[in-house]
Amino acid sequence: GQTYRYVIPQGTAYKMNNNQPVVDIMPEWVDLKVGDTIVVVNDDEATHTFGPITVRAGETTSMQFRNPGYYFGVCSAGTHDTITFSVTA
Repeated sequence: GQTYRYVIPQGTAYKMNNNQPVVDIMPEWVDLKVGDTIVVVNDDEATHTFGPITVRAGETTSMQFRNPGYYFGVCSAGTHDTITFSVTA
C-alpha cells in the first residue's frame, strides 16, 4: 500500500485558539485503499485528532487501514471540523 505523510506545524493550536488562519493539514475527505497507511507527525504543542487517529504533541503516529469502510471523526487541526477516510479494496 501507499504511505501518506502529514505534518502538523508548530503553532497550529495557538493560531486556532487565537482566530488566526491555519493551513488544512488533511483534506476533509481522504480516499485510500486497503493496505494504505497514514503517518501524522505532530510538531505542534497540542494533541490533535484526525478521525480515528490521535497524535500527541511532539510525537508521530501511523495507522494502516486493513479493512474497507468509512472511518470518520473529529478533525482538530484545520478549517473543517470532521474528517472521513474512505477505504476501498
